[in-house]
Amino acid sequence: MKNKKDIIPNGINNVRMAKILEEQSKTMPADQVYRELIKNSLEAIQRVKIKDYKGKIEVNPFSTKQPNKFSIVDNGIGMSKNNIVKLVNNFAETEEESKDGNFGHGTKIAAQCTNKEGVLYQSFRKGENEGSAVLIKKSDAYGYGAWIREDTNSARQVLNLDQKPKLIEEKGQGTSVTLLGNSVNEDTTKAPERYSVNSLVGRGRMGERWLLTFANTKFFTLPKNVKFSIRWSPNKPDIATVKGHKHYLDELCTQKGILKIERAKIHWWIIKENFNSNKTTHHLGGVGQLSYLNKEEILSIEYNCTGRKNPLRNWGLPFTDTKVALVIEPINFSPDVKRGTLSCNETGLDYKKFVPQWKEQWINLMPQEVAEFEENKAKEKTVNGEDFSNLGKKIAKDLKGLYVLPSDGGINGDSTVVKTGSFLGNQINQNLNDSNKRNGNHLGNEGFGNFMLDAIIKKTSSPKTGTKPISSPNLWPNIKRTSESINNQDIDYTYETNTFMFNINSDLINEYIDAANLAKPQKKMAKKILAENMIKKLCIQIAYFRGRDLGISEEEKEQCLNNNALTLSILDKTVMIEELKRQLQSIYRKIKTPSSVNISEMTDYALE
Repeated sequence: MKNKKDIIPNGINNVRMAKILEEQSKTMPADQVYRELIKNSLEAIQRVKIKDYKGKIEVNPFSTKQPNKFSIVDNGIGMSKNNIVKLVNNFAETEEESKDGNFGHGTKIAAQCTNKEGVLYQSFRKGENEGSAVLIKKSDAYGYGAWIREDTNSARQVLNLDQKPKLIEEKGQGTSVTLLGNSVNEDTTKAPERYSVNSLVGRGRMGERWLLTFANTKFFTLPKNVKFSIRWSPNKPDIATVKGHKHYLDELCTQKGILKIERAKIHWWIIKENFNSNKTTHHLGGVGQLSYLNKEEILSIEYNCTGRKNPLRNWGLPFTDTKVALVIEPINFSPDVKRGTLSCNETGLDYKKFVPQWKEQWINLMPQEVAEFEENKAKEKTVNGEDFSNLGKKIAKDLKGLYVLPSDGGINGDSTVVKTGSFLGNQINQNLNDSNKRNGNHLGNEGFGNFMLDAIIKKTSSPKTGTKPISSPNLWPNIKRTSESINNQDIDYTYETNTFMFNINSDLINEYIDAANLAKPQKKMAKKILAENMIKKLCIQIAYFRGRDLGISEEEKEQCLNNNALTLSILDKTVMIEELKRQLQSIYRKIKTPSSVNISEMTDYALE
C-alpha cells in the first residue's frame, strides 16, 4: 500500500507569481544580478573535485554570437543534460547546497525579471557526449519559464561538443550565461538604468570600467585557484584580472592591521599619500572608505563620491578620512535572502543596530598608528586661535545636574539617565584585551580623558576615591581651525567626538569683511576677530544645546546640529559686522590715544 500524502502541496498562479517576482526584483540592488552570476561561477569551480584545479571565469561580451549582450563563462563543473532544465527553471533549485548559504533563486529573480527577452544558459558536463542550451524568458500567458522550441518540443537544445566556447573547451566543462535584456536591441553590456543610484559602488564609477570596479569591490578576496578576468571595453582588447578589494587595499597602503572589538573585527589600512584615485580607476583600493564585510563579500561601502559622503569624519578621522580605509567584519552574523543586510545570530538584530557601538569602540581603541596619522594631519592643517577653555568651564558650571547619555540603539535597553561623568562604554571596554587599548589623549582636551564620552566630561582625582566625575558636563567642542574647506564646506561638526572644524578663510568671512568697508590695514586683524566670533558663537550654541534636557533624543540633537543648521546661525551679517566694528574700536582705544582718532588710521602692526 502506497503512503498517503499528508498535504496537498501549494499550487501557484504563474502569471501572478511573475508580477510578484518583478516587484521583488525592484527591491534588489541594480548590481545584484552580476553578484549572483559571478558567485554561481565561483561555486561551480569549487565543485570540481580535482586537486589543484585551475578555474577560470571570463566576462567577454564583445566576442559572443549575441552582440552587445552581457555574457559570463566559467570552466566549472557544468550542468548535466538531464538536470539543466530543472536547475535553471525551478526556484530554490540547486545541484549541491552552497557552503555560503546561496539559496538557488537569487540569479533567477535578479536576471529573469530584468531580461524579459531571455537569459540564455549553455552548459557542458565532462564525460557527456553533448551539451545543452536552455532559454528562460517571459510569456504573457504563463509568466517566466524555460522556452519550449517548436522544432523539438523541448526546452533543452542539444549542443554539439564543437560548439563549446574556447574557455570551456580547455577543460571540457563549464557554463555560459548571456543576458538578452528586455528587447532585442537592448545593450546589456552597459550598466543598468538604476545602477547610479542603487548599487554598491554608485554613480562615482559609471565609466566603461563600471563592472570591473564592481567586481573588484564586491569580492573582498577570490579563491586562489580561480582567475577571473573582464574585457571592459568593446574598443580595446584589454582583459583585466579581477583581484579583489583586499588586494588593492594591501597594495596601496603604508600600514595595515586588524582591531578586534565586541562582535566584530575592524580591518584598517593607511593609504599611500602619493596615490590619487580618479574615476577611471578600476578599483577603490586607494579611496578612503567605510565598508562592511560578510563571507568575503563587501555588503556596503561608503566613500566620497557624487551623492555620498565619507562617514569616517564621524569615526574620529576628520583629517584623514580620504586616506584611511576601514572594513568592518561582523562576527556571528548571517545575511538575508537578498544579501542586503546582516542579522546577529545571537540576538536577531540588524547589524546597523551595532554600528554606534562599533564606532564608539573604534574611536576609543583606535590603533596607535592610525591615531598618530590623524594627529599629524591635524597639525598640518590646523592653525591656532583664541583659547576658550575658561568659557567652556563657565558653561559646564551653568549646566549642573543630570545628563542623559546617548542610547545604545536598542542593544542593551533604552537611554540611561545617569549622573554626569558616567561612561557607558566602560561596560564594553572591560571585556576587551589590554593590547587593544591605546594610551594617549588625542580625543579630548587636557584633563578630559581619552575615551569618547570621557573626552567631554571632566573628572577630578582623589587619593582616597581615585577618579570620579564632577556634577556637570563639559560639552565645549574640541575646536580645529583650518585654512581650507572641509569637503567643500566651511563648517564641519562631528557629534560623536564633539569636534568642531572651521575654515578661517571661508568665503562668508571675506564677504562680511568686504561689507564692513574697512581700511586695508584693518582687514587682516578684522578677519581674525570675525572668525573667532563665529567660532565662539557656534560652540556656545553647541554646548548649551547638547547640555540641556530638551525632551528630545541624542539622535534628534545630532540632526539639529548638522552643518547647514550651524551655518544658518552665522548668517546675521548686519549684527556680526556691527559687533566687529565695536571690537575694533575697543582695541584701538586700548592701544592708541587720543580716542578721537578714527579707527581707519589703525595700522596692521598695532593690531597684532
